[in-house]
Amino acid sequence: MPKTAIQVAPRLIRIVVVEPQALVRASLREIVSEEPDLAVVGEVTDIDSAIEMCHDLSPDVVLMGAGLDVSSTLEEVRRFSRQCPQSPTVLIGNRPDDQALFMAVQSGAAAHVIDRARPSALAEAIRGVAAGEYLIDRTVAARPAVARRVLEVFREASLSGQTIDRRGQPRTLVPLSARETAILTAISNGLSNKDIATSLSISQHTVANHVKSVLRKLAVNNRTQAVLIAMRNSWITLPEHSGPLQRN
Repeated sequence: MPKTAIQVAPRLIRIVVVEPQALVRASLREIVSEEPDLAVVGEVTDIDSAIEMCHDLSPDVVLMGAGLDVSSTLEEVRRFSRQCPQSPTVLIGNRPDDQALFMAVQSGAAAHVIDRARPSALAEAIRGVAAGEYLIDRTVAARPAVARRVLEVFREASLSGQTIDRRGQPRTLVPLSARETAILTAISNGLSNKDIATSLSISQHTVANHVKSVLRKLAVNNRTQAVLIAMRNSWITLPEHSGPLQRN
């Protein structure tokens, strides 16, 4: 008897939309409805309602629209991130400048998408965040001025006796060894594995093993993300004149 292929339906990503303007909410709902693996399960107009709904529904992703002015509600958005850490936020911004991105980082958003982006870009950001990725780090990595400001904020948190993890939660211990921290610092300076091996008098194979260990401990996919997380927690300092991060 011939075997029949079984088609497995894609995992449905459940989304709550936070947006004060009805027309924008309808627009976001329409974008999401075009994707078979995305579904809006709730809509609210303010942060307090978002917190209540997320406690009830536990959505995979919370989509905060551009109508929610983060510059005036930053503390409220941060409060949401603290109270609903199981529901990461995709923040839609209407300003593509460094200040807007910096505020998105401060808010605890997992991704920052400009409202002029293609609908497909928003859908991909939602999928990435639902899969546990912290996409905002990639954006910050390409904006050195923002990275420096982020570093200062998290350095102040460190000096006050508290460091912050990638979800905005307190972290008391540095998970990296002294050698791993040294290698990550070298990476932030733009050094390749070969350069790092020479400077530390170890083999390239040893450097590669340490890099793999760092990526595993920090639960990230690449060196750039690892550097950003380490900077955000003040485990390493951003060099004044850093070049692009090397891949090997």
